[in-house]
Amino acid sequence: MTPTLLPERHFIGKFIQSPINTASTQELWKSFMPLRKQINAISEELFSVIVPTEDTRKSGQLTMHSTVDKWAAVEVDPSYPTPENLDRLIIPAGDYLSFEYVGRASDYGPFIGNIHGNILPQNGFAFDMRPQFEVMGAEYLGHDNPNSRETLYVPVRRIQSDSV
Repeated sequence: MTPTLLPERHFIGKFIQSPINTASTQELWKSFMPLRKQINAISEELFSVIVPTEDTRKSGQLTMHSTVDKWAAVEVDPSYPTPENLDRLIIPAGDYLSFEYVGRASDYGPFIGNIHGNILPQNGFAFDMRPQFEVMGAEYLGHDNPNSRETLYVPVRRIQSDSV
């Protein structure tokens, strides 16, 4: 399992601050989608991003109860101006592991829990307190469709070995 170094990326969208396990994501997307038409995005892909807040980063742990900024966004050129009533997010370059998810949003919890709780530590990685994001492209068929496909990008760092 080898991480990919992703370049810095620029996004325009809307965000709310809430615990990860709060059911606020659908409302965020409902408020963003009508505004999406006024953004000159570089692709048709949609991005669902979670950014750990300062308090969460200081705690050193990301849990289902952690407070994050949840974003609904599209990627833009770095020089693209930020429209009124929307915000800009810049994700710095960094190492990410990618995972494909197929299924309903309601079944996503066990998938992400397995990645954070099992796959990362078993492969010598830990979650790095940077933005984690999902890319929803042409194969994303909606949150209730069991055939809906998206790609998850998890920011990672190598776990230091205690052995000499």
